[in-house]
Amino acid sequence: GVEIEHRNAVALIEWAGASFATDEFAGVLASTSVCFDLSVYEIFVPLGLGGRIVLVKDALALPELDPAANVTLINSVPSAMAELVRIKGVPDTVKTVNLAGEPLSTALVNSIYELGMVERVNDLYGPSEDTTYSTWTLRRANALPTIGRPIYNTQAFVLDPYGEPVPTGVPGELFLAGAGVTRGYRNRAELTAQRYVANPFGDGRMYRTGDKVRYDNNGQLQFMGRLDHQVKLRGFRIELGEIETALASHPAVENTVVMAREDREGDKRLVAYIVASTEGLEGEELEQWEAEQVNQWQDLWQEAYNADSDTDDLALDFKGWNSSYTGEPIPHEEMLDWLQNTAARVLATNPERVLEIGSGTGLIVGQ
Repeated sequence: GVEIEHRNAVALIEWAGASFATDEFAGVLASTSVCFDLSVYEIFVPLGLGGRIVLVKDALALPELDPAANVTLINSVPSAMAELVRIKGVPDTVKTVNLAGEPLSTALVNSIYELGMVERVNDLYGPSEDTTYSTWTLRRANALPTIGRPIYNTQAFVLDPYGEPVPTGVPGELFLAGAGVTRGYRNRAELTAQRYVANPFGDGRMYRTGDKVRYDNNGQLQFMGRLDHQVKLRGFRIELGEIETALASHPAVENTVVMAREDREGDKRLVAYIVASTEGLEGEELEQWEAEQVNQWQDLWQEAYNADSDTDDLALDFKGWNSSYTGEPIPHEEMLDWLQNTAARVLATNPERVLEIGSGTGLIVGQ
């Protein structure tokens, strides 16, 4: 874990006291585990500045609160806030929303403002190694996303691989310096030396984030992703390579790739693609694996053939053709267009045998 000193937390409190109005801390939702650095803000900032915290088991428990709890500020991750918006679980008393830990989409910002009661949506960025928050900006509806400017006791440098500052608009690695830079990783001196480096631009050390950013013409930082294979999911850092190594250790896995996919906005998930290998399996284990494969395909086809159809024409029976994006049936007009275009391409080659065409559910053969 990261060793955060008392002085680091005090620096965060000082910045918050100068950047937020006193009434915003009248009811700060404390919903984050103490193992997650957002809790430093949720607990120590309001209590250190004469405010009040409203303690819940997690952010999604907010709708269960008595309205008298008077929550005025939510400090959470975008994925949790998106769900609160979806279920209409944001109380009318909430005026300020702080979001961090994941990229904040303009669509979510817009949906929060559309609730009507929220006056400020703040986009905050910062690793635990720099005590929760390092940069911030007020996000407005329909505005381009940025992670803003450094908080007043923090310096942000965008450097090239040689440690030199890059011009405005040119991507580089983000290095952070200032009062928030923590002691290092507990009992991991080698990793601390790699990530906490000397600051050639001033006193103390810098933390190299591994994040790719650039400054725009307005002096705002734009987040452009990671320089390595680390991703953030619901605020947690995940090393994709570690998951790939764990999966590849199974004798039935020949190769694997893990990635974070967001097929639906705000619903990012980890997906593993695996090349199976039966060489490491034998006996009952091999038989079980083969049976599972056959059963999965049987279930898929039975589900498709047993589904209700709105036509008796087998050549136009599109049941089972569902969108992998929404899970809903693909519209009849889109399927018909696809079928006619595919049949035209096949017929243009003048096929003579059905084996040259192939046959799945019989749609193409029926043409």
